[in-house]
Parts: sequence; structure tokens; C-alpha cells
Amino acid sequence: MRIAWMTVLLLASGPVAGPGPDGRWLDGGLVQWNAAGAAVPAPPQAPAGDDAFAHAQRRCASLLKVAETASERAVAAAGWKLREGGTSSRGRIELVTGFAAFGSQCRSASAQVFAFADGKFAGTLSPHPMDQRTDGGLVATQIHEDGRVDALYARYLDPRSACCPTSHARARFGVVTDERGVPRLVWSSLEEIAEP
Repeated sequence: MRIAWMTVLLLASGPVAGPGPDGRWLDGGLVQWNAAGAAVPAPPQAPAGDDAFAHAQRRCASLLKVAETASERAVAAAGWKLREGGTSSRGRIELVTGFAAFGSQCRSASAQVFAFADGKFAGTLSPHPMDQRTDGGLVATQIHEDGRVDALYARYLDPRSACCPTSHARARFGVVTDERGVPRLVWSSLEEIAEP
């Protein structure tokens, strides 16, 4: 069985206004946050009146990707930005990475991964937007042939140390479909992976 990994384009930067990335949700058990039939959520609002932020958006605009698939169009229509390499698909599952803004070095800030099943929005891989090099930041995703999705998140014991995660957490997701044919992304397992 061929398994493809997609490295997520969540490059380090400061978060956009709104709740910051926080890995504590990975500590609290299998609490489900996705609801069947929900709309693609909007990104956090960008800071107003910040000249450096506005300059970064203009300077990095050439890195934006035009939505090509119906799933990418749904994510872009909700207000998220897209960049090359941020979409992967296998079978009936498509994962689209969207982000709220560019950071100072043209890195994606406040990113989220949206799962679609048979072209319908099924949910997100985190209850809130994420940044890499922060606790709970998404590192990679894997879509299995049977439709399961694995997500690898960085864990930091010391949130001030952005260089190296102390461990990783691997979550496994599946898609359940209700009697109306509406998909919902649910997570079914979580395991901590210690760094060597």
C-alpha cells in the first residue's frame, strides 16, 4: 500500500489576532469539535493599522495560489489564503491548508487544515488555527487508502523554545457520514511519540 505524506505549509511566524495556537487540546482526551453540516469557518481577523503587517501582505502576495478545486474555492471563499503545495487528496478525501496571513518572512500564520469527503466539508484537523514551532502546531498529514487521516503535531514542554519540539502527538481521524449523507471528521485515537 502506497502512503503519501503531505508536509503542511505552516511555517513559523507570529499569530494573527485571535486565539493563539495552543496544544493543550491534545492533552484533554478525544473531545470532538467538528459538527456535521458546518460551514468552513472564517480565519481570525488581521490586525488593523499595523504597517509592518500590511507591508508583509503586499510583499508576499506573489506566493498566493488561486483556488483550483471546489474544496479550495470553499476555503478561499471563507476568507483563507492558499499557497502551492497546501492541498492533498486520496480517494474520497481532500485536505486543504488555508492560512490567515503572511508573517514577516512570508511564512503562513494562523493556518488550518480543512478536510473534505466526496467534495463536502467534513471538518478541521484542529479546533483552532495553528502555527508551526508552537505547541500543537501541525507538522504533517497522511491520507490512507481507506480514508483515514493521520495528523502529526509538535509538542513543546517549554513554549519559549521554538527550535525543537520535545515530542510529537499523532492523531488519527476518520470520516463518518450521517443518514443525510453529510460527512463529519472525527478523531479516534491519539498517541504521544517521544523524540529520540
